[in-house]
Amino acid sequence: MYISNRTILFSDRPDRIVKTESTANFVGNWTMGKDSFTMDAPNVVLVVDEQKDQDVTIVELFNPIYDSNIKTLKYNITPDNATSIGLPSEFESINYFVNR
Repeated sequence: MYISNRTILFSDRPDRIVKTESTANFVGNWTMGKDSFTMDAPNVVLVVDEQKDQDVTIVELFNPIYDSNIKTLKYNITPDNATSIGLPSEFESINYFVNR
């Protein structure tokens, strides 16, 4: 599985914004600004499609590592205890939605 070289960004507060930017810029800007993701880690809805089941959980993302040569993106995560599921160490297919 590989990651796209474009990331879709959206927010609804304080303004509605929808745009795309390169995944390299998204990761490169992780620590930028007074309200960066380093200061306030994003909550993510993680949808794991494994076999016949689909599990959904909320996690926080930390320390992104993007390798544009092999198109991989890795994060450290911390699961939200209220929605925690047994997460595998590797995924075949996932979707994740960042809530900022």
